[in-house]
Amino acid sequence: MLFSKQRQINAVIPDNKEKGLQDGIRVIRNGKVEDMHVRVNITHKYTGDISISLESPSGTVATLLKQTRKPGKNLSAVFDGKSMEKFRGEKIKGEWKLTVKD
Repeated sequence: MLFSKQRQINAVIPDNKEKGLQDGIRVIRNGKVEDMHVRVNITHKYTGDISISLESPSGTVATLLKQTRKPGKNLSAVFDGKSMEKFRGEKIKGEWKLTVKD
């Protein structure tokens, strides 16, 4: 089964806030993760400050991007492969949470 969900969030990433900017996607279908990827397009003046994590409905968390402190502006990336291995075999049904911190 192939499942795809796309969201556009027009919000500012809070600066130096522990919670960051969170968004959830609720999956209502049953199944297990075989392969997965997350695509982001983030407008930000200093992407070296950004970290991104994904949490599954079961509570498994994968860090997709760590802060690098390297200069850069805006971020367009796809996270797949090794960064998503933690989720292989997990149930897809439930709330998936993406967190972006500055």
